[in-house]
Amino acid sequence: MAALESMALDRVAPLPQTLAHSRIASNLTRLLNDRLDREAPSLVAIQRTPVEFGDRPAPDVGVVDVGFSLHQRSVRRIYLAAEVTNGEDAACPPGCDRPTVEIRRDLYRAHGDCAAVLLVAEDRMEVVLDLRTEDGWRTSVLKAGEAELEIGVFGFWCLLDDLYEGTPLRPRRQAAARFVASARRRRRP
Repeated sequence: MAALESMALDRVAPLPQTLAHSRIASNLTRLLNDRLDREAPSLVAIQRTPVEFGDRPAPDVGVVDVGFSLHQRSVRRIYLAAEVTNGEDAACPPGCDRPTVEIRRDLYRAHGDCAAVLLVAEDRMEVVLDLRTEDGWRTSVLKAGEAELEIGVFGFWCLLDDLYEGTPLRPRRQAAARFVASARRRRRP
């Protein structure tokens, strides 16, 4: 990554995350941890994981080694980096001719231990998945709720629909209806 791009990222003031953004990141963290507990217990998924490769943005979700200390603030190695993206990420930072999301994606792909990069769209059911292979990176674009997201190196698999559960793209209607019905029953004398 060019030094100018790195400095451009530093000048971009992050906007507060939307609720959908936070929910998608939480869903991905939970789904990854459920699988990592069984398949790779030496790894853990954590949100907003600072990685020690300069003053650069932390991915929304990162898979890192589980053996961190109580006061540790960053990690040296990251094995999966995921960004929940929106329209602002497609903009080019000042003094740069590439979108913020592409700069971040290249940064994560350049990290020697990173085996997978995910770009999860916030406003539609779509994931760009980069997997490191012996021959370089293989990119797939997954769309629609029934598409299957698989990251074999972690034994991870889910439907795209699972990432968006509880967002406007896949509301939790049944759970909300049960909650409302339960609340009504409690108010009756």
